[in-house]
Amino acid sequence: MSRDLPVAGWKDQVLLILRRRTAFVVDGESMSPLLKSGDKILVDPRASIAVGDIVLAHHPYTQGSKLIKRVAEISTSGEYFLTGDNPEYSTDSRTFGKIHTADIVGKVVCKL
Repeated sequence: MSRDLPVAGWKDQVLLILRRRTAFVVDGESMSPLLKSGDKILVDPRASIAVGDIVLAHHPYTQGSKLIKRVAEISTSGEYFLTGDNPEYSTDSRTFGKIHTADIVGKVVCKL
């Protein structure tokens, strides 16, 4: 399980221009110290996701809101149990339960 994210290289920036990556700004401290509020990340919506990966997902209760969490478990039915790296500041699957595959936007692949 990786606890670090690489910085975007030229390939990632080209993929962003080609719309194969999505940029997103972190809001909150639930993934600190790895990701802090204001950090910019790139998300790959086509990447396969495994336990330990960080994902961007639609919030289960707040329409139009997204959250960034680490995948702690993937059930055989394709549901994801997500947790924040900083539990004191994280609302995650321990509170709202598992997230469906359709609610996963993509895998966080690097920082901008």
